[in-house]
Amino acid sequence: MFPEEVPPVFNRIRVSFTLGLLALSLIAGTASSDDQNKSWATKMFAEPKFDFGPVAQHSDCQGYLEFTNCFEPDMEVVSVSTSCKCISASTETKVLKPHENGRIKLVLDTSRFHGQRHVTLTVQFKYEDSNFVSATIPCAAFIRTDVWMQPGFANLGAMTSGVGGEKKVKVSRTGNDQWQIREVRSRNPGLTTELTELSRGNGRVEYEILVKVAPDAKVGNIQESLVLVTNDSSNANVALRVEGRVETDIQVTPEVLTLGNLHPGQETKVTLVVKSKKPVRLEEIVCKDHPESFKVSLSSEEKTIHVLTIVVTPPDAMGEFRETLTLTVAGRPEPLVFQAQGTVESLTTAQDTSN
Repeated sequence: MFPEEVPPVFNRIRVSFTLGLLALSLIAGTASSDDQNKSWATKMFAEPKFDFGPVAQHSDCQGYLEFTNCFEPDMEVVSVSTSCKCISASTETKVLKPHENGRIKLVLDTSRFHGQRHVTLTVQFKYEDSNFVSATIPCAAFIRTDVWMQPGFANLGAMTSGVGGEKKVKVSRTGNDQWQIREVRSRNPGLTTELTELSRGNGRVEYEILVKVAPDAKVGNIQESLVLVTNDSSNANVALRVEGRVETDIQVTPEVLTLGNLHPGQETKVTLVVKSKKPVRLEEIVCKDHPESFKVSLSSEEKTIHVLTIVVTPPDAMGEFRETLTLTVAGRPEPLVFQAQGTVESLTTAQDTSN
C-alpha cells in the first residue's frame, strides 16, 4: 500500500479480485504495486532531477535538491546514496511531518573526475509500518578539464549588513586563446560582478571575476550559482558557486515581544536587548497603533548593548493585542522594526480561569 496524499485525503482503494483473476495477474500486479510505490516516493520531489551543468575542473560545486512530504503520515528518510563517487549525497532531514520540507545536499568531485557524468541518486523512505520505498533521481554534470577556477568558489564569508563584501576568483582556459567570457549572469539582485581580462596568448586565457555583495543586500544566507556566458559554441556556460552570509549590524532580542495576558489599566514590564557590532546611540521608539500603551526610557550613551525596560499599559479593548514598534538608531539610515503581541482580558475572566 502507498500513503494517502494530503491534500486532499483519499480513502484507500479496496480492490477485490476473483481467485481466477488473481492467479492470472499475480506477477503483473506485483510489478504495478512497485511502480505505484516508486511513483508516490518520487512525487515528493517538485523537480525529480538535478543537473550541475558545465563546471570547471577543481571548482567547488554543490547543490540542493528539495522535497516535501505531501502525504498524510510522517515520512522517515532512511538513507540517501548515489551510484557514483563523483557525486556524494547527504541530508540532515530524518523525519518529515505532513507539508514539511527537506533537502538533500549534493557535492560534485571535480578533482578526481572529469567529462560527462550521469549518476542516480537513491532516496529511501519509510512511513508507519511500511517497507522501505526508494525514489530514484537522475543527476548529471559535465566537468571540463580545460577550464580552471582559483579558488574553487567565491566564499564571501560573514558580512555585515550595510557594509557588503567582495571576493576575487581567477578563471583560466587552456587550449584556445580565442575563448571569451562575454558576461556573468546572476539571479540575485544583491550580487554584482566586475570582469577583468588578465592575459591572452599561447593557447591560454585568464580572467579575474570580482564578486560583490551590495551594502543593502538582504540579511541571510547567500547560496548562488553565477553563470559565465562564453563564446564556446559547444559548452557556452560555466557555473561559479557563490556562498556567504549577510548578518545584521544590530540585533534586537527577542524579535517578537511576548506580552502574555494583560489587564486594562495594569502595567506590565518587558525587557528588550539591543546588541550592535559597534557602539550606537538609540534615538527613539515609535509605536504604530497604540503609542499611549508603550513607554520606554532611552540612554543618550553610545553602547554595544542596550537593555531596555518597556512598560506596557494595554487599552480597554478585550482580545488580541498587537503592536509594531520602530526603533531609530543614530547614524543608521534604516530603522529597526519589531513586533509585540499579547492578549487583553478582564480581571474577572482571569480570576474565573484561575478558580
